[in-house]
Amino acid sequence: MNGFGQVAQGTPPSRRKVGPVWLIDDDPINNLICAQVLTKSEFSEEITEFERAMLALDQLLKMDPQELPEVIFLDINMPEMTGWEFLEAFEPWNEKNRSKIKVFMLSSSIFSGDKEKAGNYPSVLQYLEKPLRSRELDTLRDLYF
Repeated sequence: MNGFGQVAQGTPPSRRKVGPVWLIDDDPINNLICAQVLTKSEFSEEITEFERAMLALDQLLKMDPQELPEVIFLDINMPEMTGWEFLEAFEPWNEKNRSKIKVFMLSSSIFSGDKEKAGNYPSVLQYLEKPLRSRELDTLRDLYF
């Protein structure tokens, strides 16, 4: 702010940081890149990475409602439990928490049916293609936060 209560030229508008973000992806390199993009974009200060969807689901189901993540970025193709299997278990539980947790599919899948399928889950707000980019985060922030 300059002395006249106006934003000085070149100063980006203040943007609300999103609460806790969970990255659920079996690829540690992708999680590292996503965490860096989230941090650099000032999207969130609290980022938790899970390489196994089952661990994330187990932790989520045990959490106090005040501690839930605000955002989940979820991969589709993972061993043990796929993103689809995660959503099948998550959807019934999330009915009472739907307004608290926003899910975005983040996948490298080029199968057109995946995007369509993601739209069948009420918790999934958007389907994004890897890699996660800061301009996509800006768009998500503008649309949902």
